[in-house]
Amino acid sequence: MPILVFISPLLGSELTLAFPPFQMVAMILSVVIINYIGADGICNWLEGVQLVAVYIIIAIAFYFI
Repeated sequence: MPILVFISPLLGSELTLAFPPFQMVAMILSVVIINYIGADGICNWLEGVQLVAVYIIIAIAFYFI
């Protein structure tokens, strides 16, 4: 991410590390979910499908907000 901040003026747009609250909540939520699912050290296909479903829900929310 810091590299993108330094490269962004060269590409004609400015990227800062000041994220809106929705993006911060989505990022924290995804980290918490990954930590919860991966805490036992065993992963099966159902947990993978659940992670993909959560990421799709977050992507849809970003699209409509």
